Amino acid sequence: MGLHIKAQALPRDEVIRWSEPAVIVAPGPVIILFFAAAVVYCFGLGRTLGASEAYSALAASQPTIQMVAQNAMSLDPGKPVLYHLVLHYFSACFGAGEASLRAMSIIFGLITVALV
Repeated sequence: MGLHIKAQALPRDEVIRWSEPAVIVAPGPVIILFFAAAVVYCFGLGRTLGASEAYSALAASQPTIQMVAQNAMSLDPGKPVLYHLVLHYFSACFGAGEASLRAMSIIFGLITVALV
């Protein structure tokens, strides 16, 4: 007295397929947009650090992860701690200069432009 459902296979001509994207963009404008974003992101690369950037640099330059997290929460409470932790390792690899500290944001910004 149970409900019995019989599964049926779809005929070959009724197989469900993924549809192709509706819009295909030529690579030329996409490359131009990417390089325009790179120019805009790199425009202020040589200027001195602002207050928020200086707090982030100070927090990221701490020797231990625990100290990075503590300084990040006390000095720059508007940003998530993960940003400072990633900046800590990034600056350990590429240096703690003004340009290298901003380079991480530029790289993530360009990745975002490429994904969108």
